[in-house]
Amino acid sequence: MQLSEYITQMREALKTPGAHFFYFPNVADKRKDRNMRLAREIGPALALHPTDQIESVIQSLYGMFIVANSLDRTGVQVNAKEWLEEMRRSIAYYSSAWYKKPSSPG
Repeated sequence: MQLSEYITQMREALKTPGAHFFYFPNVADKRKDRNMRLAREIGPALALHPTDQIESVIQSLYGMFIVANSLDRTGVQVNAKEWLEEMRRSIAYYSSAWYKKPSSPG
């Protein structure tokens, strides 16, 4: 799957009632925790794509996923810097996990 297809599918998935209420609950603390979880859960899928492709879209994901889905009384509970850092940690972890060479015995 192309990166743009994945992003489009994620945007649509977050609009469904179940996903929206899970990742964007009406309680501020829960929303922040769930938004950070979303960043961690997106990382593995992004890690499958070349770094230059990831970097070309990653800045816009905060607006597409977090801001666009937080236009209610609870509002945005996580700032872009910490959300993108969480996503980058996840990408880095899964990039190294997917492509880690097996260690040689002995």
